[in-house]
Amino acid sequence: MMRLWLLLLLWGGVGWGWAAEGAPLRIEADRVTLDEASGVSLYEGRVRADQGPWHLQAERLRLYRSGERLVRVEAEGQPAVLVRDDTPPLEARARHIDYRLDQRRLILTGSARLNQGGDRFEGERIEYELEQRRVIAEGGESGGRVRVIIAPETLQSEEAERR
Repeated sequence: MMRLWLLLLLWGGVGWGWAAEGAPLRIEADRVTLDEASGVSLYEGRVRADQGPWHLQAERLRLYRSGERLVRVEAEGQPAVLVRDDTPPLEARARHIDYRLDQRRLILTGSARLNQGGDRFEGERIEYELEQRRVIAEGGESGGRVRVIIAPETLQSEEAERR
């Protein structure tokens, strides 16, 4: 199968906006379709994308541009996985990952799981607002429940802040 490495900086100077400025966005896939008129690019088949501390694996990846800016990233997989190797580390897994760059909002749907540091959230749908560090999780319409695991370190730091 043909594998493809692209530097998206060559395609209109776009990046995910979540890594150090100037870091190239590298994408590997079996197939790519770039449509400059619509500003949408589609990557299919064993997709891997990396930029700075961010890493994504999926079966399908769509990137949406507005002018020269990347405004939205959508990934699908069984599951799609998004990882940030930073402090605190972040790992998101779901059948569908939607990152709205202008809102700095990550939306996970379909067996969603979000790990940040030692904390974990699981549900059918999870929204994570990166700037506010706010999580909204739903269990699903079929009576599913949300599961939350809070690391002892998080509880201790919250208690220390109250003093």
